[in-house]
Amino acid sequence: MLNSLYVVIITIDGLRPDALDLTDTPTLDALRAKGAFSPNAQTISLSETLPSHASLLSGMTAEKHGIQFGVPYIGWPGMNGPTVFSVAHEAGLSTGMVFGKDKLNYIALPNSVDFLYGGDAHDPQIKEWAVELIEAGLPNVLFIHLPDTDRVGHAYGWLSPNQLFAVTFADS
Repeated sequence: MLNSLYVVIITIDGLRPDALDLTDTPTLDALRAKGAFSPNAQTISLSETLPSHASLLSGMTAEKHGIQFGVPYIGWPGMNGPTVFSVAHEAGLSTGMVFGKDKLNYIALPNSVDFLYGGDAHDPQIKEWAVELIEAGLPNVLFIHLPDTDRVGHAYGWLSPNQLFAVTFADS
């Protein structure tokens, strides 16, 4: 019965809730209308990709999972588990990660992710990898990370025309 369960987690890195009201996002608007949405939700107050995603996927604070910096340091012992992937894997479910920032590899605990597509890539490549993985057989738990909205926000400014275009592109 568990093998018929499917969960897909999609993160759009750097997407601020107020950006959704400033640009054209029909797909995200439809998801907001049909599901649960909170413009005030956050994982942790440390607004960095790696610690935030580690908290999102583990349910733990940065102090507990051990990722307190944007990039782990030399000699760092590794992430403390469990994660949604390790719990699902232990229950006999298949798991997959598709991500566009190499540092997210640190979240994949040993023997917890069956299908891993990741590295420093852009949204179109992430989409291709995700479609490839889904067409090969959707894993029970799939995490998809789109990085470019965050990259554009850092490069051109938050809510800049360039970043708003990146939000619309991610929505497509």
